[in-house]
Amino acid sequence: MGRLELFDELAKACGSLALERQLDLYLERSIGKYKVLESDIRKVCLKLADSIKETEAFAKECDVIKGRVEAVETAKFLRDRVHKDSLRLMALMISIKETELSQREKDLFGEKLKGWLPF
Repeated sequence: MGRLELFDELAKACGSLALERQLDLYLERSIGKYKVLESDIRKVCLKLADSIKETEAFAKECDVIKGRVEAVETAKFLRDRVHKDSLRLMALMISIKETELSQREKDLFGEKLKGWLPF
């Protein structure tokens, strides 16, 4: 069901003042979901950053044992892994910014509906 259909159903089910309250409640719940999502993404980012640091430290330890082919290949593999994880971390950080932006847009829309800001 699309958003417009949902709003039409709300409008039919209640009067215009009640519809404004319903929209406000819908926006607040939606913003709350984005805040939870943002919090979860931040937790994943922290864990991924810790993993990157640990992997980088282990790769440095492997570099110390340069005489063995296995150590050199392991260090190469770990550095490649760190690079890929760093890209994933950047993508997650972009997602955080996008959720913050979406929260702000919904918040501004709610303020406009309440008449606090002009359209």
